[in-house]
Amino acid sequence: MFNKNNLNDYLNYGIIAFNTGNYIKANGLINTALNQPNASYYGYFYLGKTLLQLGRIKDSIKAFEKSISKFRHFSESWYMLGVAFQGIKRITEAVESYEQSIKLNSKFFPVYLNLGNALNELGHHKMAILNYNKVIKMKPKFYPAYLNLSSTYIELGEIEKAILNLKQAILLIPDNFHIYIKLANALCVSGDNDQALHFIEKAIRIKPHSDQIYLLKANILRKEAKLRDAIYFSQKAIEINRNYFDAYLFLGTLLVDEGRIKKARDCFKHALELEPWSILASRKLERVNNQK
Repeated sequence: MFNKNNLNDYLNYGIIAFNTGNYIKANGLINTALNQPNASYYGYFYLGKTLLQLGRIKDSIKAFEKSISKFRHFSESWYMLGVAFQGIKRITEAVESYEQSIKLNSKFFPVYLNLGNALNELGHHKMAILNYNKVIKMKPKFYPAYLNLSSTYIELGEIEKAILNLKQAILLIPDNFHIYIKLANALCVSGDNDQALHFIEKAIRIKPHSDQIYLLKANILRKEAKLRDAIYFSQKAIEINRNYFDAYLFLGTLLVDEGRIKKARDCFKHALELEPWSILASRKLERVNNQK
C-alpha cells in the first residue's frame, strides 16, 4: 500500500508509472522521492530515463550525471548518459560514456550496439563493425545487430557482406517489409536484379500499397531495359501517392527515354510544383523544353 509519508514509496511507484508508460506521473513521483538529503543514485537514474522519454534530453543528462556522482559504478547510468548525449549529437561524449559503461559491465550487450552506432556517426566504420560483432557473439539472434552491420558495409561499399547480414536478419525475423526493401536495394546495387525482384515481390505481398516498393521495382526494370514495365510501376507508385516527387521525376525520365516528351514535361512540371527548390527537376524540365 502506498504510504504518502514514505519517500521511498514515491520512487517505487514512480518506477511502476515509468514501466507502464505514464512518464508525466513518473516524473512527479520520482521528483518527490528525490526531495530528501540522502536521495539515491537509482532515483536520479530513473529520473533521467523519464526525462529522456519526455524529450527533455538536456535535463536527463543532468539527472544521469547526478546519479553517477552518487555512485560511479552503476554501468547503466553511464550507458543511459551515452544515449542522452547521442540524442543531441554530442557523439564523442556518448562514445566516452559507452566505453565507461563497458569497463564496469562488459556483458551488457546493448551498449555495444549503441557504441557501434556512435562510432559510425564519427566515421569509424571498422570499429563500429567490431562492436556489432560483439553483440552478435553475445546474442546471435539479435537481428538489429545484423541490420546495423549491413548498413555499415553498404557505407564501406562492401555490398556482398551487407547482403549476407541482411539475409541473416531475414532468417531471424521473416516477412519483414523493411528488411526486404533494404535487401532488394543492396541486391540491385550488386547487379543481382532477379534476386532483387524476388524480394520486392515478397515485400509487395506484405504491403501492397507501398509507393516506395513500386518505384524501386520500376528502377530495376529500367536497368533490365523493360521500359514499359518500368513506366507502369512508376505510374502505380504515383497512383498510391500523388505527391511522390521522386516518382514523377523518375517517370519523366522514363518517358524521355521512350520519346514521349510532352508527357515527360508534365511530370517534371509536377515534380517542380512539389519541390520548387529542386535543381535536378529544373534542369530536366529545361532540357525537355529545349526539345521539339
